[in-house]
Amino acid sequence: NKLPVALVGITSSRTGVIAAVERDRVYSVDAVSTITFDTTASSDPDGTIVSKHLAFGDGQSVAVTTVTTHAYASSGKYSVVLVVTDDQGASSNITFALHVNAAPTASFTVSSATLGHAPFVASFSAAGSSDDAGIVTYAWDFGDGSPALVSSDVAVTHRYASSGSYVVRLNVTDTDGVVSTMFVGSDPTIRVLDRPTASFVLESPADGVGEVPFTASVDASASAAATGGNSGGAIVSYSWSWGDGSSTSGSSSTSSHLFTTTSTYEIVLTVTDASGGTATASRTVYAVDAPPPPAAAAVPVLVSAN
Repeated sequence: NKLPVALVGITSSRTGVIAAVERDRVYSVDAVSTITFDTTASSDPDGTIVSKHLAFGDGQSVAVTTVTTHAYASSGKYSVVLVVTDDQGASSNITFALHVNAAPTASFTVSSATLGHAPFVASFSAAGSSDDAGIVTYAWDFGDGSPALVSSDVAVTHRYASSGSYVVRLNVTDTDGVVSTMFVGSDPTIRVLDRPTASFVLESPADGVGEVPFTASVDASASAAATGGNSGGAIVSYSWSWGDGSSTSGSSSTSSHLFTTTSTYEIVLTVTDASGGTATASRTVYAVDAPPPPAAAAVPVLVSAN
C-alpha cells in the first residue's frame, strides 16, 4: 500500500491564491481576513482517501471533504496540520505555519500650526501609529500634488508653495507588509492663505535724495490685501523701518521720518493682514549735505591818483 498525498491550498486577502502550500513554510495573513483551505488536490495513488482532518493550530480542528474556511480570533503564529487517511488505514500529513498579523494603526498629528501663509512649512508626527510587529515605513500624501514622501522617520515636514486647503493622508506599513491608512475625513488638515502685497512710494524727496536735515514722506496706499477664498483679510498694520535704527508702525498707510545725518538708508515697509500674513517692500534714500553757498563776488577797489 502506497501512502496517500496530503496537499492543501490557501486563499487570503494577503496571500492571494496559493494552490499548494510548501511543507514547514510560514505564510503571513491578515488578522481580519477569513482564510480558505482547499484540500481537493490531496490524493491516494492506489486507493481512495476516506478522511481528511485539518487542525488550525488555535485549538480548533475540523473534518473536511474539500474546502473549508477559518478565521483566527487573535494575531500570532499558528501551526496548521492536514492529515489524510486512505481506505487501507495509511495516513500522511503536511504541516505549515500561518503568521496572523493584525493591521497596524495609522495615526498622526500636525505638530505645527495648521493655518499659515504661502509658502508655509507644516510639521507632522506619526508617533501615535502602532503595530504589534513594528512599523517600517510611513508614506505621506500631503494633498498638494507633490510626490508621496516615504520615510522611516516618525516626524516629517512639508513646504506648501501655494495657497489652498489640503487633506493629508498617512499610510503605515508593518514588517509583514500590512498597510493601514489614516486621514482626517474630508476636512482640510492644512489651510494655506495668500499673503498681502506690500508697495509704497517715496513722495518726498521724490528722487530719493535729500539734503540733511530733511523729512522723508511715504505712502503705502498701493499695498493690497489678498483676494479670493484664500485671503488672510484686510491689512491691519503698516510697519516702517527707517534704516537708522528707528521704526514706527500703525494702521495708517502714510508716514514720515526726519533724517539728520548723511548716509544711505534703506526704508523697509512690512504690511500685516488680519490673519498675521506679512509682506515687505523697500526703497533706498540718500541723505547728503547741502552744497556750500556760492563764494561772494570780489569787490573792486578804486585807487585815486594824486
